[in-house]
Amino acid sequence: MDETWTIGSSAEWEEATAAIDATLEGERGLILQRAGEGQWTSTWQSWQAPIRSLEMTVEAEIDLFDDKKIQVVISGAETPYSDASQMPHNWYGRCMIAIVDEHRWIMALRSGLNHISWGKRDTIHLITSSDEGRTWGALNRWFDGSPIAGLPYEDGHTHSEPGLYRTPNGELVLQFWRTDYSSGTKQLRSMDNGKTWDLDIDRIDVQGVIGAEGDCAIGTEGYFVDPENPFDVYMAFQYFHYNGQAGTLLARSGDNCKTYSFVSWICPLADEKVPNGGATFEPAIEYVGDRTIVAVLRDAAGDHCTWQCVSRDMGVSFGQPVDISDQINGGIANGQWQRARLYKESNPYFQYGNGLDYAKGEGRLWGFGLHSIRKYYRYTFYPRRDNNKIRIRYILID
Repeated sequence: MDETWTIGSSAEWEEATAAIDATLEGERGLILQRAGEGQWTSTWQSWQAPIRSLEMTVEAEIDLFDDKKIQVVISGAETPYSDASQMPHNWYGRCMIAIVDEHRWIMALRSGLNHISWGKRDTIHLITSSDEGRTWGALNRWFDGSPIAGLPYEDGHTHSEPGLYRTPNGELVLQFWRTDYSSGTKQLRSMDNGKTWDLDIDRIDVQGVIGAEGDCAIGTEGYFVDPENPFDVYMAFQYFHYNGQAGTLLARSGDNCKTYSFVSWICPLADEKVPNGGATFEPAIEYVGDRTIVAVLRDAAGDHCTWQCVSRDMGVSFGQPVDISDQINGGIANGQWQRARLYKESNPYFQYGNGLDYAKGEGRLWGFGLHSIRKYYRYTFYPRRDNNKIRIRYILID
């Protein structure tokens, strides 16, 4: 919708203000609730002094799908988890799976209150499956039903983004944000296929990061093991809300994830407030053969694009990001790819005994993640005669 919205008479004003009011006052601005495509008018917003200009933050809770039926495709724990303060958790997600052997899988996940509630405690869990994900055991129980030592992990802080990885020597490492966007990454380690866990690194320090503090890098779920140098683990890290900037980097470990060193920027730090300025986060990476790495990145300056970068020299450098939004077709027009994950069919760490040559890049490249609608917001201000009350009209554009 490109037309400017104007009011020419009192009747038109009454008609406009009769629109469904779907706004609430939030901590950082106005929240547009459960919005589909269309138009909304806010309630009156009052200020003590006359207003000449105003900048307003608008958050949107968009209802993407009409069909909300839930189908259970696997069985597992059915009772909500309650943390040490006896608060029942209502949000479970951020999952990642590590394959132990032919049939046994381990999944890491986070539980908490809503998506992320800063200042509230949340918990990192593991669940196991002995039949390749068809059924799952209870939270924090090993394959035989015995308790997993060292989990659930809960220390009264907010954590997110659990990443679960198998290292070249067969050990498992579990990473998650320590407390927030800029406090770095904590790592636990298991040397017995996930039955017991110990704190391994309290705060990962990616050595040699250019232009940022290495211990402020936060983990993602993108990693692979170099098929030609099978002791080298490549892992993606990100900076988000780091001094108003966001960026993504590639790191390497040659000692089974005990230390990490900076390889290159996938996309360097950039201002999160500048659309198309190059700010990225949530990197997905995968090796595709011929010393080539593909990265898919989420736009950190408004979700206007989905970016892809390619390195043809094993991560020493990455090409310029290319907007691949038009290539993403998940059944939603103008869709954006969020929390992308990339997996090669031949990757032995993600598909047991596949028989394909990972070093040659055999097999298809699979992508997973959230597919959401690209939305833009326009709002216009209409002062009343006393000049200190404003009603805001929003247009949601697909």
